[in-house]
Amino acid sequence: MSKTKTLLSLAGSALVAAAVSFANAAPLIEKNISQEELFIGYNTLVKQCMRPDFKDITMVIVDRAGQVAFQARPDGASLHNLELSRRKAYTARTFRTTSLNWRNRTAGDSPTSGQRLLDSTVPLGGGAPIMVGNDAAGGVGVSGTPGGQPADDNCAKIVAAAIAKDMQ
Repeated sequence: MSKTKTLLSLAGSALVAAAVSFANAAPLIEKNISQEELFIGYNTLVKQCMRPDFKDITMVIVDRAGQVAFQARPDGASLHNLELSRRKAYTARTFRTTSLNWRNRTAGDSPTSGQRLLDSTVPLGGGAPIMVGNDAAGGVGVSGTPGGQPADDNCAKIVAAAIAKDMQ
């Protein structure tokens, strides 16, 4: 047998072995946010965060890939709140922590301060990850609550916890 035929035979055997191992691989199963869970998040926002005298709170929920899955902007909300909410949700999902914790962790001369240069992140309170065990299944971003960033942060945590509880 020539060297070429031997090499081709070995390469073919390697391809067959790889195909067999891939055929036996287990599928990747990941939790993602359902439409029902998105509405649970919105209902939680309305019941837990809005007040009769103030309903102009904007919320965005991103999925595990950081893509917008749900957004709500009331009629009287400030124009910038929708974009801030999206960026807060993305930041929380990406770094698996609240955007307020991430802001503090990346402040000043921190070795992680360069993360602030990433697109779609924002160092403001109001983002919370939706954690199912150790898996970040999405993120919630809230903007416009009376009380500023601490209140936005609290509201985002409440919504994220309600969604995560339903996903268990």
